[in-house]
Amino acid sequence: MTAVPEDTLTALIHLLDRQGYDDVTVDQLAREAGMSRASFFRHVGGKEEVVFADHEQLLPRLEDLLHSTSLPLPTALREAGLQVFRHHVQHPERARARARLLRGSRALRTRELLASHRYEQLFSRWLAERLPDTPTRGSVAVGLAAAVVAVHNAALRGWLHAEAPDPTAAEAALGAQLDEVILRLTREPGEAEVRLAAVRALLD
Repeated sequence: MTAVPEDTLTALIHLLDRQGYDDVTVDQLAREAGMSRASFFRHVGGKEEVVFADHEQLLPRLEDLLHSTSLPLPTALREAGLQVFRHHVQHPERARARARLLRGSRALRTRELLASHRYEQLFSRWLAERLPDTPTRGSVAVGLAAAVVAVHNAALRGWLHAEAPDPTAAEAALGAQLDEVILRLTREPGEAEVRLAAVRALLD
């Protein structure tokens, strides 16, 4: 899929929201984008691809960020989560229109779950390379990736449903939540936990 210009993507999302996802044809989307039907299918895809174009553009950017950064693991993972949030809050009306489309279509909600899973896979693969080489590294990578995506999604939903959303305050709150989750799942066990693990090993 070719990267869709931001203004074009916004116009297409608003068309789907305004007239109804099921009622808009690909021909209408193509005209709105200033393309022929054939060019639209070739460069953009179908209606679902329009709704999820954000993900197709964000995922490669996040992968580049994570694999090129020299930041410490917690900082890099936090920044990746915040970048996704910033993308949505920079286009608030488009984000709300997209959220309405998802609420109105079970098929789109299912596709959204698959998109979230792609973020989890991206984060967990990267974490499996960066976390200390321990027997639980794979499990921690999967759990931490899922936690980061879940915290982000909850923060975005809260921002979308707020009566007077403040993107700066929402981003700061999300950053603090990500810091807490990442710290809890990556910190070294304390002395008391080590002793407890040793006792349990003796009892097994």
